[in-house]
Amino acid sequence: HHPILTATIELPEGTQLFTGRLTQNSPSWLADHTVHDTVLLPGTAFIDLLLHAAQHTDTTTIDELTLHAPLALTAESTVQLQVNLAPPGNTGSRAVTVHSRPVATDDADNPDWTLHATGHLTTTDAAAATDRDLTTWPPTAATPVDLHDLYPRIHDLGYHYGPLFQGLQAAWQQGTTTYAEIALPEEAHSDAAAYGIHPALLDAALHPQLTNLTDATDHIPLPFAWHGVTLHTAGTPTALRVSITPVSDDTVSLVLADASGALVATVDGLTARPVSAEQIAAAARTSSEHNALHQLTWPALPAPAPVGAAKGSWAVLGGDDALEAALGATGIEVRVHRDLTALVDSVDADTPAPDVVVVAPATAYGSTEPVGEVLVGTLALVQGFLADELLNSTRLVIVTQHAVATTDNEDITDLTTAPLWGLIRSAQNEHPHRITLIDTDGHDASHRALPAALTTEEPQLALREGRAHAPRLTRATLPHDTATPALDPHGTILITGGTGALGTLLARHLVTQHGAHHLLLTSRRGPQAPGATELTNELTALGAQVT
Repeated sequence: HHPILTATIELPEGTQLFTGRLTQNSPSWLADHTVHDTVLLPGTAFIDLLLHAAQHTDTTTIDELTLHAPLALTAESTVQLQVNLAPPGNTGSRAVTVHSRPVATDDADNPDWTLHATGHLTTTDAAAATDRDLTTWPPTAATPVDLHDLYPRIHDLGYHYGPLFQGLQAAWQQGTTTYAEIALPEEAHSDAAAYGIHPALLDAALHPQLTNLTDATDHIPLPFAWHGVTLHTAGTPTALRVSITPVSDDTVSLVLADASGALVATVDGLTARPVSAEQIAAAARTSSEHNALHQLTWPALPAPAPVGAAKGSWAVLGGDDALEAALGATGIEVRVHRDLTALVDSVDADTPAPDVVVVAPATAYGSTEPVGEVLVGTLALVQGFLADELLNSTRLVIVTQHAVATTDNEDITDLTTAPLWGLIRSAQNEHPHRITLIDTDGHDASHRALPAALTTEEPQLALREGRAHAPRLTRATLPHDTATPALDPHGTILITGGTGALGTLLARHLVTQHGAHHLLLTSRRGPQAPGATELTNELTALGAQVT
């Protein structure tokens, strides 16, 4: 009885699987939720999917839901959807995932599944849900908010919402709390009965947060993480009263009530994160080009505007003379500190915290140091930087030199700092917008381009002869007559993770299909890894030498 999830099956050990299909026009309201010219399944629809799954189990509340990737739909695509509900854990909580994949056409292989969301369902005492009373309406002493041009204005920012997603009717402000009236248009009333809360109606409850957006930008905020979402009354609301209260800089809580003030739903926390037009476009390409082979490329970015000294203060850690001189030549105010401790000491002594902290690990720790020491030193620096509240408004920029290759003809010459790119990317995922990774070619022009490059807001950049390049996944175009690369069967082949599931398959394939004679398998536990001895014996019997 759900418009999207049309079938369910209970799997062994208590796993429950809900399945369905999506197109741009099914459900019919979906086409009205367009962001940067791309139809997206709204974050509120993920909430509806999980609430529907909760109704079929012994859970009542979405304890948490994190959205990992947009679910985009193109005009020609049909998407399979799966909501997978794991068996209850020790506390009764059930893990849930949401995946999709385009329906394969013709004789093409089924494409891979894309993970869009993860979360947990649990049971909450609904009796103590909220102390916010919405029976008095509009709230006493609240100031009306002008909404007359809201939807045309946010359309120019990238929210291309159709009539069904223009449900914000009125809003008021009282202190830090915003109150709003939201409603579905009459043509959607008949659909409301199919949902706990219609996704378009719940989406409208978030629109008061868009009234403060003024500047056009490539990044616009979309729902990212939900906590404590509970539907308190079963019904088919077509209009609601909403209370929105900040919890932190990027998180709000919501209370939703019907026209009498009776509680309908609560959201303990909703966090928004900026999503770029390129991320949305990439999701659309994934939907329409699901069988394409992709590769990492580093296209040049449009040249940013020059940045002068008015753009804030910078600090350099560790003492890199070339970097300091190049930054100073741009007019940027540069302070030099021995290390992070010295920087924090200076801020403790009432020196203003810098806007940007730059460290070049190869200089700070010495390019001749073992790679492990450079990694450990940089990790300690990053942890100390993120933990210090004095630096909450400071961006950390980690600079390497020739640690990544931007073209097939470019070599990676600094193997000491190259592994930092994997380490720092993980830190960036956990702390968005706090850390930037920049690789340079060592030219003064590239060092001087650092301040301007930071205005791109790209988390990872390569500067080559002063020009900024950013990593992108692009579709690979291969000639039809491309042959399988030749493999020297007498050379030694190194497989990292060689005793794991994928490494084992690859090692066996190389020996049986390509005649590999020498394999070097590395892993965390080496010969002590489960199955390592059996794999070695098997490959040796096939004629390979295994280390």
